[in-house]
This record gives sequence, C-alpha cells and structure tokens, in this order.
Amino acid sequence: MHDHEARSVIESATERGLSPLRAVREHRGLSRETLARIARYDLCSLAICEDHAGVAMPDKTVRLALANCLGVPVQMLFEPRHRAA
Repeated sequence: MHDHEARSVIESATERGLSPLRAVREHRGLSRETLARIARYDLCSLAICEDHAGVAMPDKTVRLALANCLGVPVQMLFEPRHRAA
C-alpha cells in the first residue's frame, strides 16, 4: 500500500471514529483473526488496540510486525492523531 493511499484510508476512517489500525486492516481485506495470526499477536489484544486506539498500544516489536503485515509505516498506524477543532 502506498503512503498516500494509506493516509487517505486512515483520514476517512478516523473521521468515522475508527482506529488507523482497523481502517488499514479492513482496507486490505483482512480479518482480525488473520492479521493476529500473521503478526503472531494475540487476537484479544489486537481487538483492544483497534477498539481503544491511543489508549491501548502494543510494544514496539508488535507495532512493527503489524505495520509490516499491513504494508504501511508504523507511524501511520500508531502515532497520536489530533482532530481539528
């Protein structure tokens, strides 16, 4: 996935209240189960990261694994997003 495509997907999703991680995963057509298996990450922990973006964050190794599986820079998935006032 190209950076500009990822940015577009993430911006659209965050406007709808979705986490960047969930938005990119769904855009790639992956289920939570599939991404968790590929990244070797616990399914329940992945769900928490998606549902509570900005509050629950996996460690650096897991963030890198998830970003690599989704083909986007880790910063796009996990850096804090600021909403316009």
